[in-house]
Amino acid sequence: MLEIINENKLNDNELVLIKDILKDLEVNYISSLDLSEFKGIKIVDDNYLHQDSDGRLEKEQILLPCTKIKKALSNVYNDDYKKLRTTIYHELVHLDFKNKYPKLHNLYDELNLNEEYDKAIPIQIWAEFNAQKESEKIATESAIKIYFKSFCDYNWNLHNELDFIKLKKHLPYIIVRINGRHLNREKSLSLIRNDYVKKIIIRVEEILYKLSNLEYEDSYDFLKELCDYLELEQGKYN
Repeated sequence: MLEIINENKLNDNELVLIKDILKDLEVNYISSLDLSEFKGIKIVDDNYLHQDSDGRLEKEQILLPCTKIKKALSNVYNDDYKKLRTTIYHELVHLDFKNKYPKLHNLYDELNLNEEYDKAIPIQIWAEFNAQKESEKIATESAIKIYFKSFCDYNWNLHNELDFIKLKKHLPYIIVRINGRHLNREKSLSLIRNDYVKKIIIRVEEILYKLSNLEYEDSYDFLKELCDYLELEQGKYN
């Protein structure tokens, strides 16, 4: 079911290795996912994706940057190889979310098209939170700790609108990771120097885990508490 659309981008050894990853995901992780619309994995030129991107879901295809893929497949013992596995799984969970909650997904696209980004971000946070919770199961400790150090080292200024937007986009990742198997939540929170950032993380964390314990609804109203809180905080800082 998980197929490479343009296999000619990879050599024989690389194909064997990436197919091993796909087989592992099929056997052990994706049986509960709705991948009925999945159209395969496509290797694309690096400049097609943002330079920081490890992969992206687009039109029911997972797009993977060619150079990063070849690097990851050059050594099955390196973190890049393990990260590739996590990336593919993460994007498959996104497709599952899209198939199960089409109204939210379509609304997200519509809001972005109309440049109503503040209204779109709560949907992005919710979708990324769910995808991150799943892919965290196979994420490497080193990748998580590198991410966490980068988050803590950043000099957050929430009175800067771009920084506030950046924080909102990072919330699902930092929240899942400090609650995961590789980090200690209390110690991690103590290392976040900006008290306002910490306060927002704790409140959004509370909302997201509360929502995750409810029966999911394919409705923007389901995210009302999250929307209201983010709007309230944005009004304080901007």
